[in-house]
Amino acid sequence: MKARLALACLAGLPLVAFVAVVGLAYYAWSVVGHWPVYAHPDPKDLPNSAWRPILPWIVAGAVASVVLYPPLAAVSLARAKLPARVWLREHGMGLTVFCLGVGLWAIETSVRGERGLLSWLLD
Repeated sequence: MKARLALACLAGLPLVAFVAVVGLAYYAWSVVGHWPVYAHPDPKDLPNSAWRPILPWIVAGAVASVVLYPPLAAVSLARAKLPARVWLREHGMGLTVFCLGVGLWAIETSVRGERGLLSWLLD
C-alpha cells in the first residue's frame, strides 16, 4: 500500500511542476504585460518572491521522477506477481498522469526550445 502511494506521488510530480511553472509564467505575464521570454522579466526581479525557494525543488523533483518512475514501476510490476492488466487497473491513473506531465514538458521544450519556460526559469 505504501509503495503504491509512493509510486502515485512520484508519477504526479512532472505534472505538478509543469502547472507550477506555467502558473509562475502567468504571474509574470500579469506583472510585465507579456509572456515571459529568456531574461525578460528576470524571475528574480518579480515582486512577491515567496515561490523562489520552493520552485527549484519542485522542478528537481520532476526531473528525479522522470528518471525514477519507469524503473520503479517496472519493479512494482515484477514484484506484484499479477497479470499486467490487473497491475494497470491499479496503477493506470498514475501512469496516465505521469505520461501527461512528461508529454507537456516534452511539447513545451521541443516547440519553444531556447525561448521556453524552463530556460526562462533557469536564467
